[in-house]
Amino acid sequence: MHQRVLIVEDNHSIARMLSIGIGNRYGLPVDVVTTYADAQGILAEQTNYILALVDVVLPDSINGEPIDLLIKNKVPVIVMTGLEDLKTRKDIMAKSILDYVTKSHPEDIDYIIERVGEIQRNSRIKVIVVDDSSLARSIMVKLLRIQQFIVFEAENGADALAIIEKNPDIKVVITDYNMPIMNGLDLTIQIRRKFRREAMAIIAISSETDSAISSQLLKLGASDFIHKPFIKEEFDCRINNTVRSIENLEKILDLANKDFLTGMFNRRHFFAAYEEYQKELISTPQPFSVAMIDLDNFKKINDTYGHDAGDLVLSTFADIIRKNIRGADIAARFGGEEFCIILKNAGSGDAVRILELIRSMFEKTPIVLPSKVAFQCTASIGLCSDPGKTISDMVSIADRRLYGAKLSGKNKIQITD
Repeated sequence: MHQRVLIVEDNHSIARMLSIGIGNRYGLPVDVVTTYADAQGILAEQTNYILALVDVVLPDSINGEPIDLLIKNKVPVIVMTGLEDLKTRKDIMAKSILDYVTKSHPEDIDYIIERVGEIQRNSRIKVIVVDDSSLARSIMVKLLRIQQFIVFEAENGADALAIIEKNPDIKVVITDYNMPIMNGLDLTIQIRRKFRREAMAIIAISSETDSAISSQLLKLGASDFIHKPFIKEEFDCRINNTVRSIENLEKILDLANKDFLTGMFNRRHFFAAYEEYQKELISTPQPFSVAMIDLDNFKKINDTYGHDAGDLVLSTFADIIRKNIRGADIAARFGGEEFCIILKNAGSGDAVRILELIRSMFEKTPIVLPSKVAFQCTASIGLCSDPGKTISDMVSIADRRLYGAKLSGKNKIQITD
């Protein structure tokens, strides 16, 4: 069953704006009910709601009864209301809800729609809470789980590092400053030796009032600092803002490192990735191979069928490369119709087997245009399997052999000069 969003709102204009916005932006199906009784009825039928947007006052309930109903049914809730009195806000915020939003301005609707995307995203994000106080830790863990994060916990920095070692895809570390064995500052330093800011964010938390402590943590790698005691809304906003910042950095890096058309790494990132691989080779020497690949008769394809057809050929070939190389291999579009691959832990024999799969699959894959016209393409490949040389030399040798493959008939792999 597909995930759905439930809107419990008797204002038809607001419900419609939210429903259309959520559907258009995230492709999520939305159910709308206007009364508490209807909410009870639909919950008896549907159990796959990832989120509910709920008004406080409805025709048949004035005290937020649907909020308690949804929490009881373990549906995450964002409360929407036109009420702005502090007592109502305080009473509702005391419940296990995701957020409390007024709906007085058009910007509030945009914010609510954005929060739907965040909740959908959070279910894929790993966060670790590091604090020697079991009470403080449990409070933060509960808040994060309400926000739908995947949560780990540790009582000191040393335990946290062990968990991070097993879960390197953790995106956010929330750490107390004062802890035994390894404090928050030392933990920050250790994490930054291995993970860049765009790979893992660190939010330091402390009741210390000395501003020098927060400054030192931020200088040495923390992404943000929260003073204890904090209110729930501040905590939620800072965590979600931090995750959003990581996502934005990842998008910027993708734009800088990837080819827009094929989604493959570009030439610049190829050599940067090799430098990282070189560090592996120092500790674990292994054979590897470099292949240069060029699509045959590509200019003729563009001239005959148009540049859109050429783009489709490039995208198709990139997909074939991705399907046949291994996860650790490094593949890039060098420019035009030229690609380069580093096949890790692969001598000439292993490399030829992988490259032959790519070559033969591309040869057999028809390129079908929107007009239903179909044609087939081939690729020529040059291979260098001499890791005693520099990467630049290996690329040059592979390129020379690629040229030889072109001269000797195309659609083949050449492994010698």
